Amino acid sequence: ASVLATVALALLRRPLAVSVFREPRLEQALLVISLAMVPYTLSRIYAAALRAVKDMKRSVIASEISFRVSRLVLFLLLYALGMRLLGIVTATILAYAVSAAAGFVLVRRRAPYLLARGPEADIPRREFLGYSGSMLAETATAFALTQSGALFVGFYLASADVGVYNVVVLLASLATLFTMSFNAIFSPIIADVYHRGDAALMARLLGAITRWIVLLTLPVFAWLVVAGPGVLGLFGPEFVAGYGALVVLALAQLLDSAAASVSSCLAMTKYQRFNVYNIIAMAAVSVAINAALIPRMGIAGAALGTGVAIVLVNAA
Repeated sequence: ASVLATVALALLRRPLAVSVFREPRLEQALLVISLAMVPYTLSRIYAAALRAVKDMKRSVIASEISFRVSRLVLFLLLYALGMRLLGIVTATILAYAVSAAAGFVLVRRRAPYLLARGPEADIPRREFLGYSGSMLAETATAFALTQSGALFVGFYLASADVGVYNVVVLLASLATLFTMSFNAIFSPIIADVYHRGDAALMARLLGAITRWIVLLTLPVFAWLVVAGPGVLGLFGPEFVAGYGALVVLALAQLLDSAAASVSSCLAMTKYQRFNVYNIIAMAAVSVAINAALIPRMGIAGAALGTGVAIVLVNAA
């Protein structure tokens, strides 16, 4: 599937750049983005394999820490070399490659038998495809939800605004570090507790992990609010204009941290279809808000549309 997505994006890069984003220079960036599909898929597979053997530490290192740290470092290096929008794209792709490589090394050390060929397992195909289809729909829609702002910015505004907005999104994503990391650890634990039928323990675990995520995310949010103008200024004086959008997205991620583990509970307790219904509805809300606000408010409208959708997903 990832190979097919790579080929499709590579073939459609020109009409997307010219007709959708109205920026022919994005054709090269879209070609580079298409190359991220395969390493992204591999990084997710290796992280899931480590979670399956209950090695949460290595899973988080492979999927979250290695990706986020390498993306930030690579972007700063490429930006110093004069690459802006293309620098963000290239840094993301290289970071996925780093994450995939780290995942492969860690799986080979922790569970080499998972990489060895063996007899084909007897998998209940109907249940497997049903669950996988629901998770695929949820992931694809979640991607559309978070990226619709950038797409509408590219459609309505100049390419320079796309660059500012992408830097804002990159910085705001720092507020998701603890949410993503703790949920990666929490998901297999909650699945095990659910199948043991211990609802009281599941409720206590959910409360405890939510408190830890919020407490650890609060300092990150405060740093983004206080140091935001200075950090954005490192990328150039024109990026400081994105401070308002940064605060909106960071606030949305802070509110998301208070309820984000609920979706993991639904996914791990055979109720993943409710996640799909919820996020599809909120993606539609995000698209509608972005289409209405971006022409009037610029990148602040994009941040507001995405932020409102993130909050509504968790409220629902």
